[in-house]
Amino acid sequence: KKNYYDDTKSLVWQSSITLFAKAVNAYSNGDPAAAIRMYQPIFEVFPLDVDNNLKRNNITVEILHKNIYFAAKKMGDLPTAKTNLQKLIDIKFNDPKIYNWMCDIYLEQKDTTSAIKVIELGLSRHEDDSRLISRQIGLYLMIGQTDDLINKLAQSIEAAPENEITYLIRGELYEQKKEATKAAADY
Repeated sequence: KKNYYDDTKSLVWQSSITLFAKAVNAYSNGDPAAAIRMYQPIFEVFPLDVDNNLKRNNITVEILHKNIYFAAKKMGDLPTAKTNLQKLIDIKFNDPKIYNWMCDIYLEQKDTTSAIKVIELGLSRHEDDSRLISRQIGLYLMIGQTDDLINKLAQSIEAAPENEITYLIRGELYEQKKEATKAAADY
């Protein structure tokens, strides 16, 4: 049994590249369930790929989780989509979009509190991302928390005083509250 172990171990990554390509094709051809089934075994190959051949071929654990999220979302399988996004969030995957995607899932589940928390987590990691800022604003406005939003913007301004967008947004909120002096100061 050990005769071919080293050869197999050094070449197992090649089959994963083929399997990854087939999974991408399955997703593209409208079969996200098959794509997920093909992505799953690739996770087991990473520990065996000591030369990082998968990574050199742009296949990473993060990419697998992201692709599984897309496939699960397409199927309407929110638990699987949510699990894979959470894994990306836990490993601090450097793409602020994952927080918006998770927010969408929470909103679909009518969980506004968790939606706000995940956006705020995203902002703690990507403080100047305009999409996350916009989402946070929309959520706070949706639940009628204008004063809380103004406080959050003040914290953002304190952390990143060079970000003009936060001043503009806070100024607009002050304007809506008929506080012209504060609005003018921010503008």
